[in-house]
Amino acid sequence: MYRLKLGDILRERGMTQTELAEQAGIRPATISMWARGVVDSVSLELVTKICDTLEIRIEDLIVRDEEPGQSALVA
Repeated sequence: MYRLKLGDILRERGMTQTELAEQAGIRPATISMWARGVVDSVSLELVTKICDTLEIRIEDLIVRDEEPGQSALVA
């Protein structure tokens, strides 16, 4: 399972969802859902826009949460 760390990143930077939406050219509703983790799938185009705007790597935004009892080395 994967999750987005967008809410954490915005808090760390003192940036609002509205500011990110305006700077990245993404709908505020999309940013809001992603920041709250309400997402089934993500667009690589939007992920790239967010990462470029925040000057972060994709690995900083998307992290893999391990399933209970699953080793990180198991694919």
